[in-house]
Amino acid sequence: LGEFGKMALNLALSVRRNVPDLEKSLCIISLDDDAHGLLSSHGFTSVLLRPKSSEGAGKDPWQNDELWKFKYRLMASLASLGLEALVVDTDVVFMSDPFAALVGDADFEVMTDLFFPMDQLLSTALRPEDNVNTGYVFHRASAGVYHFMVAFLEAFHAKNWRGLARDWFNQRAFNKFLLEWVDVGLVEFRYQSSSWTSLRDGSWTNAGGVARSHGNEAVDPPPIVFRILDPAFVAHGMNFFWRRAHLLPPENSAYAGADSTHGLVAVHANGVEPKDYFLRDRGLWLLEEFEERFGATPQFIVYTHPRNLTLADDFEVLAAALELAIMLRRRFILPKIMNCRNCPAFEPYGMADWPSDDSGLPLGCTFDYFSRAGVVTGEWLQFVAESNVASTPQFQALEPRVRLASLEQLRLALEKARGAPLASLF
Repeated sequence: LGEFGKMALNLALSVRRNVPDLEKSLCIISLDDDAHGLLSSHGFTSVLLRPKSSEGAGKDPWQNDELWKFKYRLMASLASLGLEALVVDTDVVFMSDPFAALVGDADFEVMTDLFFPMDQLLSTALRPEDNVNTGYVFHRASAGVYHFMVAFLEAFHAKNWRGLARDWFNQRAFNKFLLEWVDVGLVEFRYQSSSWTSLRDGSWTNAGGVARSHGNEAVDPPPIVFRILDPAFVAHGMNFFWRRAHLLPPENSAYAGADSTHGLVAVHANGVEPKDYFLRDRGLWLLEEFEERFGATPQFIVYTHPRNLTLADDFEVLAAALELAIMLRRRFILPKIMNCRNCPAFEPYGMADWPSDDSGLPLGCTFDYFSRAGVVTGEWLQFVAESNVASTPQFQALEPRVRLASLEQLRLALEKARGAPLASLF
């Protein structure tokens, strides 16, 4: 079964667990028989809609024309039928009622990939694609929604135009089109209590961005309104998995939230790879796969990682644990208390103000704060497991075969091996 089918099931399970009243309103559009069958077998509403053309869909879905346009056609169709909807990508996890976070004063209420929207929104100095995350869009059933979506689809109808290929990243194309409408006064942006009807000049213009025309003839009021939702609680991947922005107190200078009355609403696993690693490690992967992944008689190594190490020492200990796991043919549980202060973003992104853990100690970091997660989960996949595995009921039910209180005990045990396979020692 493909990655997208499992991601969609994970999304649906998050609704069932965290917002059960919304399950009856949840509809997942499946583009292949496997995903449709999986979702239906778990009791979720799935509509099978096979693309007319599957050219490139499996190898590189970004280049498939129908997939590129799919969500925008969907929103245009819903608006034309008088239906409002929250349209999300499959790699979203719902933590609470998403409708509680809506303000209700805009045609579109959307996620952003920005960290500090009050300062960064609509800036010509930043990447255009970060303004609106098209993987999480609530739209009204308004004429403005329909006309905007149709205009966007018409503008990017062709995959190639006079030898120029269409941008493979539909979110970037969408944002550039949107920024052009802002620049001529056709769109108003809102965030918290502020609003903008023109682009904001930076100290330079991003090479791939949209330059401000200086002097639009704004329509009063603009026919279309976009509201940016609080990125601390309707969180893009970087804000949740690394910044933990939902934990920052409002008085922190790096805080980007308006309030936390509704708590964490949704997490989008964008900007992080591999997605399943991050969702599993942070406890957001809800599929029951313990035995499928680790077997009927799993064998692990758990060790206590020292705190407050240098970056070099943190990884020296991590490498030693990996080496031991390979020798003993076990999986070792990745640590989650590596020294966060070794992360270059620690101060700029306000991580010093994270709350303490249940023991009153500073929160630790997983290795993915300092290295690409795919390095360990790819080449060393058979010898490691995400840190959150230790918190699962299946792991908790295991009985440890051996407890070693010190490295000296381990050394003595290895000396007794005398040529026997090391994996037989423990």
